[in-house]
Amino acid sequence: MKIIDLRSDTVTLPTEEMYAAIKIAKLGDSGRGDDPTVNKLEKMAANKLGMEDALLTPSGTMSNLIALMVHAKRGESILLGKSAHIYLKEFASLSYIAGLIPILLEENKGMLNLKELKYFINSKHLSFKPGLVILENTHNYAGGTVVSPEEIYQVSEIAHENKIPIHIDGARIFNAAVALSRNNCCSWDCSFRKNGR
Repeated sequence: MKIIDLRSDTVTLPTEEMYAAIKIAKLGDSGRGDDPTVNKLEKMAANKLGMEDALLTPSGTMSNLIALMVHAKRGESILLGKSAHIYLKEFASLSYIAGLIPILLEENKGMLNLKELKYFINSKHLSFKPGLVILENTHNYAGGTVVSPEEIYQVSEIAHENKIPIHIDGARIFNAAVALSRNNCCSWDCSFRKNGR
């Protein structure tokens, strides 16, 4: 009997077919842009997500950190759910390395409380200007709950009205697409980074 561990994407082991593909993969120096396997993967990811380009990183933690530092400036706050993976498991990097201050919001099954989101975006009492709103899809600590594109639009509308970008921690974004029977994440309008930030 074979057991498949679905607790997290990080405990998934390669299949025999994946090992076979690794053995024959063409290699090059990805730092110089001449690794054909990495180039092919990045191009495929960009096409699937409707983006101009993509970047392969060694870990999801590194991917999130890069996104946080691109979207928000040191000393700004980030608005995210109390059980967001970025907060619970990556807090040191977001605060120490990126210099960002988390503002924790109530959430229900991975969806941020919209009333609270509006309050903190418009609050005159915050010492730290909001620089980024974060969602997670699927939501790890909400039991793998899928946040629908419609829910994402509600959050993005509030953020973009206030010229604040959105980052989606999408370690399992393709799981969400499968669960929602959406072949392609492009149909979600994933281009949430607007207003020149």
